[in-house]
Amino acid sequence: MSLVPLLPEQGLVRVIYASRWGACVREDLYHIARAIVARSAQRNAETGITGLLLVHGGWFVQALEGEAAQVRALFATIAADPRHFDIEVLASGQADHRLFADWAMAERRLSPVDQRLLEQIGQAEKFTPAQLDAERALLLMTAAGQLAEAA
Repeated sequence: MSLVPLLPEQGLVRVIYASRWGACVREDLYHIARAIVARSAQRNAETGITGLLLVHGGWFVQALEGEAAQVRALFATIAADPRHFDIEVLASGQADHRLFADWAMAERRLSPVDQRLLEQIGQAEKFTPAQLDAERALLLMTAAGQLAEAA
């Protein structure tokens, strides 16, 4: 079974997924995220993909936006990466505009300041983004994106 979400054949699409980091637990996840974002930003700029990578509690939550073929190919690469496990597509489909248009890829870490946001999406007790529905996943990512812009 493919983890790659069903997407329209063409046009602007958005995928939001959650995954756990499966590499060595001794590695600094935030350092790794910065390295991923640096590499991804360059590649994504070349393929027209924009997005945001959210890191919290050993989880990645990522939004990818772009033309369907490019997003599908990138997601297939991510899904095949053995460093990710428990990959769960939270939302996917056609997008009428980009929410993260200013970033080929940006990274945001949640902190205690973000407790209100976690409460709003029902994740205050334990962060388990794989349980988010599409609406709450989109709320999480758009709010995190707005906080990243303000920083």
